[in-house]
Amino acid sequence: MDREEKEKVLIPTVLIFMAKQNLRLDKKEFNRLYNKRTPDEILQSGFVTGCTDEAILFSALIRGLGFKDTFFVETLSRRWVESPAEEGGPIYGHTFVFVGDYLVDPSKKVVFIDGRTIERDWVVLGKKIELTEFGFHNAEILKKECRLFKANYKRQN
Repeated sequence: MDREEKEKVLIPTVLIFMAKQNLRLDKKEFNRLYNKRTPDEILQSGFVTGCTDEAILFSALIRGLGFKDTFFVETLSRRWVESPAEEGGPIYGHTFVFVGDYLVDPSKKVVFIDGRTIERDWVVLGKKIELTEFGFHNAEILKKECRLFKANYKRQN
């Protein structure tokens, strides 16, 4: 089986495996646990705090199957970025994963054949091999950097 055939089979297989884990969403743990858990800890806990946990788990599983060109894609909702500034309001972001040419939304269990699909609704902050490369080591840093990005984006556009 060549690489493209493996991607077509194994990406959905990993998403199905994740769906069968029935990991519940526990947003109240986001601030405490954002980007702090290993894939094993996420699985063993029985819950995710959001899309980042799902992306961490998916990336580990797909890399374990030999897909090394896997990248995290951090995004912010275009609607949120382009809306009037809100000092302390909620931030609307999402973490996707590129596997080869395919863009994957692990939290929604969706594979996009064209990675540019997200550009209509999302502003891409960056694409990195490791999540830690973004510098978002905890939820407070994430929120601060997202608000700063929004302010800079609005000045430039």
